[in-house]
Amino acid sequence: MKKFGVALYLGNDELTDKLTEIINKSEDMEVCAKTSDGALAVELLKSAPVDIAIVDLVLSGVDGFGVLDAVKKFKPDGKAIVVGGFVDDAIVGRAIERGANYYLAKPVKPETI
Repeated sequence: MKKFGVALYLGNDELTDKLTEIINKSEDMEVCAKTSDGALAVELLKSAPVDIAIVDLVLSGVDGFGVLDAVKKFKPDGKAIVVGGFVDDAIVGRAIERGANYYLAKPVKPETI
């Protein structure tokens, strides 16, 4: 059975580590890429087998909105979950417009994702 590839593009190492542990224990998912650098995330999207990208809006290099644009460009059938510290309607709306399927406000429990 094919496992879904999950990319973790998050600015929080603790959350990244916990999600990696949870996802890699799953029978149908595996972490295929992870970084807190948005520019590197864009590069990884070109080649990594990403089905689902979990994206923080605040990343070094390229911000989460730029990463969402890259998900749409390089993985048009992929899904994106945004994790953000902003609950402003304009920010959430912008994330959805840029391709986010879900928006989760921080702090978020790894089990919720």
